[in-house]
Amino acid sequence: MTFGTQFLGLLPLLLMCLTPDSSSGLPSVIKIGGLFDSSQIDNINEKVFLKAIAKVNELDLLEGTKLEGLTRKVPEHQSFPVEKSVCELISEGCVAIFGPRSPVTTPIVESVTDTKEIPHISTRWTNRASRSNCAVNLYPDADVLASVLVDVVRAEGWTHFTIVYYDDDGLYRVKKLLEMYEWKGHTIVLRKLPDDGNFRPVLRGIKVSKQTFILIDVPTDILHEVLKQAQQIGLMSSEQNFIINNLDMHTVDMEPFKYSGTNISGIRMINTDNPLFRKTIEEWSDGELDITPDTVPLETVLIYDGVFLLAQSLLNVPIEQDPSSVRVARQDDAGAENDGINEDGSPRNEPPEGGGTGDEPGWSSGIPREVSGSTEPVTCENDIAWPHGHSIINDIKISKMPQALSGNLWFDNEGLRSNFQLELIQLTERAMVGTGKWSTKEHVKSYKHQEQEYSLRNMTLRVVIALTPPYGMVKDSFVTLRGNDRYEGYSVDLIQELSQLMGFNYTLEVQVDKKQGNYDNNTKRWNGMIGKILYGEADLAITDLTITGSREEVVDFTMPFMNLGISILYKKPKNKPPELFSFLSPFSVGVWMYVIGAYIGVSMLLFVMARISPYEWNNPYPCIQEPEELENQFSVSNSFWFTIGSLMQQGSDIAPIAVSTRMVAGIWWFFTLIMVSSYTANLAAFLTVTVPDAPFTNVIELEAQSAIRYGAKSDGSTQNFFQYSTNNVYQRMWNYMDTNYADVMPNSNEAGVAKVDKSNDYAFLMESTSIEYETERNCDLTMVGDLLDSKGYGIAMQKNKWFRNKMNYYVLTLQEKGKLEALKNKWWKEKGAGTCQAEETATSETTGLTLANVGGVFVVLVSGIFFSIFVAFGEMIFNLWQVSVEKKVSFSEEFRREWQFISKCQGSVKPVRKYGSSNDGSGGSGAGSAVGSDSEEAPPSIKPRPTKTQTPAVGSPLSSRTNLHMIEAAQQPSEGTWPRSRKTSRAAIPVPTPSPQNGAAGVAASRPKTRGGEGGGSRQSNEQKGGGGINGGSRNNVHLIGFESLGDTNDGGAAGVRGREKGKRQRRARNSNETDI
Repeated sequence: MTFGTQFLGLLPLLLMCLTPDSSSGLPSVIKIGGLFDSSQIDNINEKVFLKAIAKVNELDLLEGTKLEGLTRKVPEHQSFPVEKSVCELISEGCVAIFGPRSPVTTPIVESVTDTKEIPHISTRWTNRASRSNCAVNLYPDADVLASVLVDVVRAEGWTHFTIVYYDDDGLYRVKKLLEMYEWKGHTIVLRKLPDDGNFRPVLRGIKVSKQTFILIDVPTDILHEVLKQAQQIGLMSSEQNFIINNLDMHTVDMEPFKYSGTNISGIRMINTDNPLFRKTIEEWSDGELDITPDTVPLETVLIYDGVFLLAQSLLNVPIEQDPSSVRVARQDDAGAENDGINEDGSPRNEPPEGGGTGDEPGWSSGIPREVSGSTEPVTCENDIAWPHGHSIINDIKISKMPQALSGNLWFDNEGLRSNFQLELIQLTERAMVGTGKWSTKEHVKSYKHQEQEYSLRNMTLRVVIALTPPYGMVKDSFVTLRGNDRYEGYSVDLIQELSQLMGFNYTLEVQVDKKQGNYDNNTKRWNGMIGKILYGEADLAITDLTITGSREEVVDFTMPFMNLGISILYKKPKNKPPELFSFLSPFSVGVWMYVIGAYIGVSMLLFVMARISPYEWNNPYPCIQEPEELENQFSVSNSFWFTIGSLMQQGSDIAPIAVSTRMVAGIWWFFTLIMVSSYTANLAAFLTVTVPDAPFTNVIELEAQSAIRYGAKSDGSTQNFFQYSTNNVYQRMWNYMDTNYADVMPNSNEAGVAKVDKSNDYAFLMESTSIEYETERNCDLTMVGDLLDSKGYGIAMQKNKWFRNKMNYYVLTLQEKGKLEALKNKWWKEKGAGTCQAEETATSETTGLTLANVGGVFVVLVSGIFFSIFVAFGEMIFNLWQVSVEKKVSFSEEFRREWQFISKCQGSVKPVRKYGSSNDGSGGSGAGSAVGSDSEEAPPSIKPRPTKTQTPAVGSPLSSRTNLHMIEAAQQPSEGTWPRSRKTSRAAIPVPTPSPQNGAAGVAASRPKTRGGEGGGSRQSNEQKGGGGINGGSRNNVHLIGFESLGDTNDGGAAGVRGREKGKRQRRARNSNETDI
């Protein structure tokens, strides 16, 4: 028989012992009234009210008298129906009224019952002081509860916090808390929740303020929603601390918040673990009332206690008449009614002044007497009051009921509940547990569960392991081993470390079937290692035992000693053969296109800029100081050759001269330096890695294909992960595994690994740590993809083991000291590992460089090109300005003619424009006219670039060998230039040979002269003399273009003029495609 059953059997005797003996009997039936609204909680209250009356009658606490309950449904906010209902109950003879809950209608009921002297029993919180002498409230006083909250906050050590409240009643409950901190300079923030049900803005404001201490005072019906929305916005984490000021906190479903890590505390008046309480609530739970000890509200319990309290007082106060039949005095001779007033004006229930025997007419002492008069009911229409009301209320106030469901039931003189206790509770992952208590005498007394200072030293624990490498294995030995020495592995070493730190002994037991533990729906029991722990067959379980929610509901785990996740074990794929054009891989296709575009653009730009810049037009014959034509080495083909030579790091014989073209060349060389270096570096990376030809790279690709089967260990945590996952991909994978269960779900990890090793069409899903162990020893296996989840391995033990926290501490100590990592390296990498060489494989990071990687060098290239274009135009404009000033010609005309020549982009030779002749002798007019005519027709040109080549002095003798040597020198290309085409090259100059046909003109052209005027010509300038002296003569004469200035200054004759004219005609024919400027 339970304690609750024994107590219920002794309760009548207890009440009889507390009740004084009375010789007077009670009416056979006593009526009790109850006012209840239509809310759900009041529906429960009404049923419990009637059940309490039935229980009193069943226990016969009133010794033959039965209680009868009369109930009325009343609205919550309408006074008139409530007043009418309470008057009906009084007129029907109810000796006491319970309810209502509404703060609006309660004052109406108190007013009526106080007038009629009917006891009124309340069970609700109120902050309004009652003025009724016939009322009593079983709910703790509001001011007392405010003091409780102050004590709790002080005990928690809060100084800065936020108060969240819903209505004015909540603000009243925290008023003392505000008064206490008002003068101490602490920060208290008040936040009122809106009425629309959306509390997230207010809660989000708390989160933004970084406040971690939060006090919540809201009605019970919205408390769960407030906490839910707080969790949704991330306000419920390990950083936050909550105090919930609600005595019905135990009725709220806190299951969703158990694992948030938030410290949630509160207070309650009901000890739900009390055997009497649980037994009583179980009796209520029938077909009509579905309620549990964890969901029953405090008001409901107080109604039950109030019925028993009233029954106890009815035993103490003898009554023979109920309010439906009260004796009243007859009318006097005048026909007037005394209305309950004695003749001397004193109340009826008090004797007349001067004393009396009590037999005087019109006086009633509350004790049945034979007096003259009639009986009338107590109604709201008359002035009759029930004579026993005050007696019952006074007895209730002095009564003590120590074993009520709500605790000690005592009252003070004002009818307020006193000397009660409240329990401080805290939400844990297991349940709501008590952490302390509050009483009116001791205030807060904490008894937070301290770890019992028991010692494990010299205790022997049964430890179950599984022979799963490397966690547990049979030790290889030439001698017979016994006991724990037979086994080795990570788990064995870990338990050995803990035993040394904590001082306990242990005995290893092997789980033969290697099952870690799952709930069997058929047998309704847990199997495997979890079953042994749960049913007391072992004290600890340590192996690759995954901590899951379902397992933690039945056993406790230490903190994880190893973190891991699910991954894919598959046969290592063969490497892809290199591609034929793999040398293009260092750059992406886009970068290659940009490089080709840059090459073409720079080449064409170099060609155009060389034509624009005057300093790229050079004298093709260095020995002539004032040539008639200039040559540009940057033809289209040469420009492309120059840039490709730089790009290939081979160079060319062409060298830019102008500043602008040199800038283009320099910026191009910088561009090629960066690009070639980047290409070389990335090419080395591509050549040193191998790309595996994997059929899948992640779990999504594995699920999408059908050629490769996949599975996991049967009845393991990996199977549970897929079986109960809500992810669509994982659900489809589980459907496949469930359909092909026998084929793809091995009984152990070893069988799954062997299945992968023997075939190329099977992938095994298992924990990443086990995959690491296998791949260290089997070079044909590899782990594919990332982790699918995150979890940990822990040591399992029975629920609420006292040494759990201490073992957590030592596991954490081993982790901080690096011992756990050392054990993993020992069993994963040192013991039997190291046979597989790490092979570098291509990853997603080994990809061709894109424009995002090398875009900067393109920007530098374009910027340099634009700047060099401005420099080229500056050079051209500056040169044209110098010519226009020196020659006194129009700048605009010079610019127009120059631009016309540039824009045609034809040829690499430009005629030098002649602006006039200078006559420094008195030679004949024939030659002068010719020259003048030639200068008029010659195309304009920019100012020729001066040459450093020095011509021989006038009249200096040159032997034929010397002339021949100089001709050969003129045939060679200048240093840093590429040989010109036949059209512009000087390599076509014939070598002179002695011949009688050379004539006097040829000899005269090469012989120094000391006299002028021979041949009928006047003395010419060096340029004119060069033309006559060299070019003059027959067709067999030597064409000494580069040595025109070596002719005799005094040699002018007809042969010189003819040679000069012939030379002009040859040049015009050669430059027939040139445009005269």
